[in-house]
Amino acid sequence: MCSEEIEVDLFLSKHPLWSTLTSAPPLGVRYITRSGVWGKTYLALSGLVRVRRLAHFCNGVKLAPGRRWVADMESAKVFFRAYEEMLDPDKIGSAQGRIETGECVALLPLTEAAKRTITRLLNTRNIRVRVIYPTVHADAPPPKAARRDVILFVGGSWRDRSFEAKGEERLRRPGSGSGRAIRGSGSSCSQLPRRASPRPSEDPA
Repeated sequence: MCSEEIEVDLFLSKHPLWSTLTSAPPLGVRYITRSGVWGKTYLALSGLVRVRRLAHFCNGVKLAPGRRWVADMESAKVFFRAYEEMLDPDKIGSAQGRIETGECVALLPLTEAAKRTITRLLNTRNIRVRVIYPTVHADAPPPKAARRDVILFVGGSWRDRSFEAKGEERLRRPGSGSGRAIRGSGSSCSQLPRRASPRPSEDPA
């Protein structure tokens, strides 16, 4: 055990990606999971008495007056109910107020695209924004292959076009700024309705 172990209040997301935090926590960190009605009550009460233990919010930002906190997120959309709200100045103002509640130690987006969108939409001048790539803990080492030519890109549903918003179009379009062009053929499982209206995408620039 690390001699400088710290305790962190952890508010997990329902997404299984974040289960790695409890199955294989970072060295020197001991998470205390807070969930359900008791977790919400604890967060409110701990803020009133100014608990100095760090709070870690997974895939979003909870209102935490009186608390020091960090939050990770897969997309800037966690601040909004729909992608259209990312174009609404009032909704952006509400998101700004959320990150200014309590003491934000850091925002931890999972991708560079999400970081660019967050810093474009919100004033993060006095907030540390650092990309932390997602990891998956496995008991057995993954098989090694001399060549990997399959990319599995998983997004959301066609209803809000979150599949495209998370970068699928940028990945497949040559010269889009996503780095080097990806050779070979690809297919998409996303089929949009004919009358689907355009949505603002993650990091559209």
